[in-house]
Amino acid sequence: MRLFSATLAVAGLSACGALSLAEAELPEVCQDLDPVHVPAAPAGSPTTVNYRTPLELPREFPGASGASRVDVEFVRAVLTAEDVTDLGFVDRIELSAVKSGATTPLASYAPATAAPTEIVLAPPAPIEVNTLASNGSVDLDTTITGTFPRSPWTLLPRVCYGARGAVEWSP
Repeated sequence: MRLFSATLAVAGLSACGALSLAEAELPEVCQDLDPVHVPAAPAGSPTTVNYRTPLELPREFPGASGASRVDVEFVRAVLTAEDVTDLGFVDRIELSAVKSGATTPLASYAPATAAPTEIVLAPPAPIEVNTLASNGSVDLDTTITGTFPRSPWTLLPRVCYGARGAVEWSP
């Protein structure tokens, strides 16, 4: 998420002249999450994999000398894989935000094509996530169900956000 913070900071601070307020909007910033190594599955057996990763959402611009704020929306998640030719073995995916045991659904997937090489999970409209992340950490929880390959493979998740931010300072 450091790339996200740095990009937004540069966009907000690249205004001309002596301003006391800078605002920026980024329609989409994507972050590659850690790869998920999935072991070989028994032949023909339905399998469920669940993984959880912390969401690192900036609330302020790093290093800002004045008041700042960053508003973040979940736009989409994109899943690709290594060591398999496609993701046609996936039957269902549920993507949620989890905070203190409470779950907020973000998006789900059911197959639309026989052999997708990429799965995109997007809500009907971007979901504001700042309130989810206030007063504590929030995790991204992903549950994938299907008849997985008999050889190990690696899931490559990417999460994309939209962001708006503002920084105030004294000239």
